[in-house]
Amino acid sequence: MPHRICIIGAGDWCSRMHRPAIQRLVDAGRVAVAGVCDLDAARAGDMAAGFGAEPFSDAAAMIDRCKPDGLAIVVNPFATAVMVELAAERGLPFLTEKPPAPDAATHARLIDRVGSLRHLVAYNRRFAPYMTQARQWLAGQAIQSVTAMFVRHRRHDADFTTTAVHAIDAVRSLAGDDYAELRVEIAPAGPVRNFFLTGWTRGGARIDILITPDTASAEEHYIVRSADRTVRVAFPHPGTIDLPGYVELHENKKLTARLGPGNFHIDPNDQPALIGIVAEHEAFCKMLSNGEAADSTLAATLQTQRVRDELGRLAGQGGRTSCVINLE
Repeated sequence: MPHRICIIGAGDWCSRMHRPAIQRLVDAGRVAVAGVCDLDAARAGDMAAGFGAEPFSDAAAMIDRCKPDGLAIVVNPFATAVMVELAAERGLPFLTEKPPAPDAATHARLIDRVGSLRHLVAYNRRFAPYMTQARQWLAGQAIQSVTAMFVRHRRHDADFTTTAVHAIDAVRSLAGDDYAELRVEIAPAGPVRNFFLTGWTRGGARIDILITPDTASAEEHYIVRSADRTVRVAFPHPGTIDLPGYVELHENKKLTARLGPGNFHIDPNDQPALIGIVAEHEAFCKMLSNGEAADSTLAATLQTQRVRDELGRLAGQGGRTSCVINLE
């Protein structure tokens, strides 16, 4: 029998990315969507109709009526924390979009509240095919450095930290290690703030992250180096200049492998599959089926939230400023 799930949040990101990923599981008979909840009744109705589900504007009422096996939570960070609390209260496994809380204190409280309840925080780069391949090529290697360029075009968000967390979490995932110390610098650039992070992991790998929201083109590149291997990822986020991206391996001064969508049996235009949304829902489905644990949990992503807190604090000061974050 398929797992019955309910979706909380039917906005643009859910419609464009999560909805098609969930539809694949529905088509495969692995999942059935019982209900869709959104404060916008029209959005809830449209998505629910596509799944043959019931629309709701109250998440608790939806859970009481539909009695799902799990929840997919795709709302803003302030609402996310409330929905995670609701999932914990009802004992329902959940997948939640990132960041799962508005701040590190709330995030830590959610860790205690959720306890051993199965869940997955949807930092999609952890699940994306190119990033998964990169980690496989680097398995067993002593990582010397991870460099990231997280560049966007005309992103004038009031709070870009909710997007910047992707780079922070992706670098931790590629390094295979927690951060020990980061120096964070904030520099005004017209209507936005640029973020520059440098530091070290606990194992001694050098970290360099450049995050610029408003430049001439959008790019997202990661370079990971060990003594014997260098891996490069051109991550295929929507709107980046080098879509559909690639992952490549360098050994002994030679390019020994370069993989693109076809190597993973993915259509180059299939964004939900390329950026890891499909894989994270597959991981959630496996969790519902056999309890298989995810490595992207509240506890595993708390450090990312702690760094985000500092970015937000510094950005709020205005002008050019910096600080050192001890994360030991």
